[in-house]
Amino acid sequence: MGYSVLWQEFNSLYRRDEDLLPLIERLKWPCGFNCYSCGHRTAYRIATRNLPLYECAKCKYQQSLTAHTIMHKSRTSIRKWLFVMYLVGKYERSINAVQLSGLLDLSYKTAWRMLNKIRSVLSVESAQLWGENVEIKHEVFNLQTILTDDRLQKERSVAIVQSITRDERDCDSSFIAFRLLDRSKQARENLEYTEQANLLLQLNLSCHNSVEVNPRFQQFQRKPAEESSIPKRTCHPLSSIAITAFSWMKDMFHGIGIKYAQQYMDEYCLRLNASTGAIKCAFEHTLRLSLQRHH
Repeated sequence: MGYSVLWQEFNSLYRRDEDLLPLIERLKWPCGFNCYSCGHRTAYRIATRNLPLYECAKCKYQQSLTAHTIMHKSRTSIRKWLFVMYLVGKYERSINAVQLSGLLDLSYKTAWRMLNKIRSVLSVESAQLWGENVEIKHEVFNLQTILTDDRLQKERSVAIVQSITRDERDCDSSFIAFRLLDRSKQARENLEYTEQANLLLQLNLSCHNSVEVNPRFQQFQRKPAEESSIPKRTCHPLSSIAITAFSWMKDMFHGIGIKYAQQYMDEYCLRLNASTGAIKCAFEHTLRLSLQRHH
């Protein structure tokens, strides 16, 4: 399924801009209107040529659905904004700014800024989605094949976090998150105890009852062979996830610098978690995060 097909699919689901408003209202104010200025819960709806305005019944403050969000004062239409969120959540290869600018008739600068803002909100809620059992595996991003001092400095440690949640039907769902680590040591060195403790603190997992941390960068684990006493090496499951994600980042975007690497990892995890059921709808999840207050 290509970009143009998804654009047609999106337009068939939401034929008019007005069809998008109930979805935006529900995700922005799940418990009803909430005034940005005073917190009052009642407003008057004022129709305009574009998005409606909501005037607080108490303080008279007026705000739109996109006010104080990543779409605040954007001249790009709400339809195009929401479609990019739809595409990011649904298309497994994702899209780059050059492709997006051609598809939606945007400047490269506008397309890049939209994608950057959308990706920037995706890591907001990881801590609220941890399940009963959490496993953390140390991996290396930007792994070098020629081992010189300069090349080793380009590598970065990444924590691959997996949590398992069992629902009322005894079905397990897996939630995955990546966390790029800032270390003074070389990325291939084991995570020290203090580094592990700081990581758990950052992830709000310090008081979690069941957390297993693998501090070593070792992509293979030894398992006994079925018909032999000689152990065989198999790729660690979390290492497999990391390898696939890093290959996607390299193949699709032809190399990503450290400054933006976390955002692309979060985007990959969005679609992965939607595929396992850990996130019910990638589009609505992304839109809800995008509608939160951004200063």
